[in-house]
Amino acid sequence: MENKDKKEFAEIMIALGENFSAKLTKEGLDIRFKVLAKYPLSQVKAACYKVLEERVYPGMPTIGEIIQAMKPTTPQIEDRARVRVSEIMGQIRLIGSHGNPTWDDPIVADLMRRRYNWQNLCAMTETELHWWGKEFVETYRAMDMQDAQQYPQIEHRDMKRLAYGIGNGGDKGRGRGKLNLCR
Repeated sequence: MENKDKKEFAEIMIALGENFSAKLTKEGLDIRFKVLAKYPLSQVKAACYKVLEERVYPGMPTIGEIIQAMKPTTPQIEDRARVRVSEIMGQIRLIGSHGNPTWDDPIVADLMRRRYNWQNLCAMTETELHWWGKEFVETYRAMDMQDAQQYPQIEHRDMKRLAYGIGNGGDKGRGRGKLNLCR
């Protein structure tokens, strides 16, 4: 905001104060303006409208609440995971156990490929699916927090070399069975 915005800013704050039965002083308006000056007036106005629509507590909102109202809201990971559970349940009802579902979310695709069996999911009762959904949310959250890039991909040839060393007394100096995961 700029100095030319002070009048409109004051009008917004006075209206906000009126809604919350607060009496504003010149000093209070000045400090609010100084703190919020780094934001565009349009953004401050939108945040004030948001506070007016959503706030249920009495008393004038703090500057911090107005700043918080300016921040974009992103769905929490648990919310995204619950949406994914709903999508999976929809696929169960839509295509059933003989279908071949596809997944847009890479985490869901990975979990459905590696951890969960589609036919087993389709055979679950509603109660079992309810508890599976809770487990899925936790697993999805853990997978989302994990940085997939930190784990190296093991190629097929490396897997064969690693498997050869199992039960054959190790590599016995021939270089077999050694697998360098730190590339």
